[in-house]
Amino acid sequence: MQNVKLSSSKKTLFTLIVSFAAICFVSLFYSRRMLVLNPTFSRCYLIISVAVTAAFFALFVFLNKKALDISVIYTVTVSFFAVMYMFIFPPFCVPDEPAHFLLSYRISNLFLLKPSALFSDTLTLRKCDKELFDVLGIDLIPSAFNSLKTNFTVFAKDTAGVSVVSSPLSNAYLGYAASAFGIAIARILHLGAVGLLFSGRFFNAAACIALGTFAIKKMPYSKSFILVLSALPMTLHLFSSYSYDGLVIMFAVCFVSQVLYIKEIDGITKKSDVILLFAFAFLLAPSKLVYLPIVATVFIIPKEKFGLSKGKSLLLKLSVFAIAVLSLCAFEFPSLYSHFFSSENYQSSLDVNTYTFPYLLAHPLKTANIFLNTIKENYGYYFYTFFGSKLSWLNVIISKSIIWCFALLLVFCIIKRKGEEKSVKASLKIFCLLIFAAVYFLVLLSMLVSWTKFGSASVSGVQGRYFLPLAPIILLILRNDLFAVSSALDKYIPLALFVGNFTVLTVSLCYVIGVY
Repeated sequence: MQNVKLSSSKKTLFTLIVSFAAICFVSLFYSRRMLVLNPTFSRCYLIISVAVTAAFFALFVFLNKKALDISVIYTVTVSFFAVMYMFIFPPFCVPDEPAHFLLSYRISNLFLLKPSALFSDTLTLRKCDKELFDVLGIDLIPSAFNSLKTNFTVFAKDTAGVSVVSSPLSNAYLGYAASAFGIAIARILHLGAVGLLFSGRFFNAAACIALGTFAIKKMPYSKSFILVLSALPMTLHLFSSYSYDGLVIMFAVCFVSQVLYIKEIDGITKKSDVILLFAFAFLLAPSKLVYLPIVATVFIIPKEKFGLSKGKSLLLKLSVFAIAVLSLCAFEFPSLYSHFFSSENYQSSLDVNTYTFPYLLAHPLKTANIFLNTIKENYGYYFYTFFGSKLSWLNVIISKSIIWCFALLLVFCIIKRKGEEKSVKASLKIFCLLIFAAVYFLVLLSMLVSWTKFGSASVSGVQGRYFLPLAPIILLILRNDLFAVSSALDKYIPLALFVGNFTVLTVSLCYVIGVY
């Protein structure tokens, strides 16, 4: 029998039908569980799921137009997902978000021309913000939504200042800039406490998405990789919260995308593109020391791209790396000094003594054994939490089968597209492997001296999300010329992401009702 090739419109219709069937299965499967726990919520869920599904399918048809650039598809799609996560997971339901909120609130004083409040041991909140902060809690339970509803007012009724004990900011100033700006805007407009909380989250997500849009425009190949990376459950979880990790991820993605853009572009690069290299190096390094090795990707740019001699080209690349190191020292010198030279390291939040650098240097074999034990015991945990197998405060468990679907989708985006001539040489892969190993080592080392109880046989506190900034490095390591697929398949990626994230959010809602 002769094969029948579907037209583009028939392919789209077929994909919509399959996706709709998958959504129906998920909705009915989990609504049966909700029906037992809360019948009213089950009916509401079905109505809302139909409305959201219809809205996204309409969005998919709109995005399916050939005239739309992938950067537009990225912006619209990730924004849609970020808003969904922002409201399914209320403020403070993301790890360490209360602390991130207070630090963002502190930095918002800079935008309000109150720099003296930045380093104080106390922080002044509006009374309405303090009251909501006290009652909201960190658990993903119905009372969190009830607290938001009860305390909602368009404008703040009481803006009198109330002092709270809060640690001064010691690092990651730049990672909190977007959320702090959102809080400052809310304070200027005298928005209510709920509006202020979501304003900071909204600006943080908007900044992450803006950086992702820039990166996807600059990326010379595998553009859909950035789309999927940004729409992973864990990434969206961070984007739509007060966590600075979302911005750190995008700083890394933007830097590597800019490096690859300069490397692959025809002719000599513009001065503006070189300035962007310096800018992203300046932003990335002080956000977290452990990601400094990613800046070393600047050395993969051929000297011809700068239009300079070999010596001057090397000097320029060293200058980019030097800017990263200088910004790191400028923003994090106190914490770096205490970690490197202190003979005792007491963590008050854990009430334990942790390892110190002098001890680790004096016992190299024991240190190596701790690292080996950590890798052997936790490599699977790092893989699954990289994608988002544990959300909220690590208590919302997402099935491993769902996580594997996201993993395969990310791998699909790495595969070379038919007609692409650009490839990654073996020497570059080896260099990227060294960068990956360096960051991996630094992540474990940082948690060993800041979170691991002295005497432990393995490193504590490391999560897969700490390796998300390494995603573009992983892309370069895995990309090869063995396989190639049609780029026409990329237009179905947003739909696949919707099915996956719809399932993740449904599981999260089941958790809410189950806890209740």
